[in-house]
Amino acid sequence: MTACGARARLQGRSPLSAERVDRVRAVRLIYKPFAMIISMIAGVISKRVFRMAWGAVDDHEPPSATTEQASWSRVLGASVLRAVSNSVTRTTAERMGAKTFHWLTGSWPAKKSQRRR
Repeated sequence: MTACGARARLQGRSPLSAERVDRVRAVRLIYKPFAMIISMIAGVISKRVFRMAWGAVDDHEPPSATTEQASWSRVLGASVLRAVSNSVTRTTAERMGAKTFHWLTGSWPAKKSQRRR
């Protein structure tokens, strides 16, 4: 019995066969470029979502932290809106990508410890 198999039995799990472990590693390796493409697309969508949301809030360009004439409320409001739109868009895209990858391959791309949080 391998060390992995013995450890799995001690933890109450059945050991994975070597072929299954290799398949899981290969699937995760294939997922990496898939996730990178999804992340780039999500970044573009996130910028558009932010611009649309900021356009509903203010007619002027969103201020950066170094914009001299901008008030604290406008600078912080733009920052919060940018963070929320970025986080929600990227999380949605990442989750949809993982679900699509699972549908296509039959394997979930995350490690088992990351699945049950």
